[in-house]
Amino acid sequence: MSLVKILAVLLVTYANGQTVAQSVGNDIAFTVKATNNGNIDLSPGVGGVVKFQTEITNYGNAFDLANGVFTAPVDGMYLFSASMYNVFAGQKLDTDIVKNGIPEVNMYCSASIQYSACSATVVLRLATSDRIWISDKSGKLVDHDSSFMGVLLNS
Repeated sequence: MSLVKILAVLLVTYANGQTVAQSVGNDIAFTVKATNNGNIDLSPGVGGVVKFQTEITNYGNAFDLANGVFTAPVDGMYLFSASMYNVFAGQKLDTDIVKNGIPEVNMYCSASIQYSACSATVVLRLATSDRIWISDKSGKLVDHDSSFMGVLLNS
């Protein structure tokens, strides 16, 4: 069963006191992570797009691994989530989930401890061809355990 179908089963609304399962018409979902093994610096520098190296899923082929950008293939409500990891004490990791060049939510990993983690989740209404990516604000190391995912909730 695809990630989209699983999410569709989990998403329910209440209509007239009854639970009604929501259907998802298109299989559009992706999950990417930094890499399969070892620490790797994915930082593109301040303002750049974080380019994840490993594709776990890419239903609908809307995530471009080469440029690190998801492009909405259809109008709809989408959910995006990212978990970022910082491996160096004394160096903060500051990233955003960005829509068409505008930061939507921030992920700030503490500089005070080694192996700090930060995450964010956002639901956004997208039009066809809107673009979503992770932007680097600090120019620090993005660790191999970092990941990014998105799914079409409804169109």
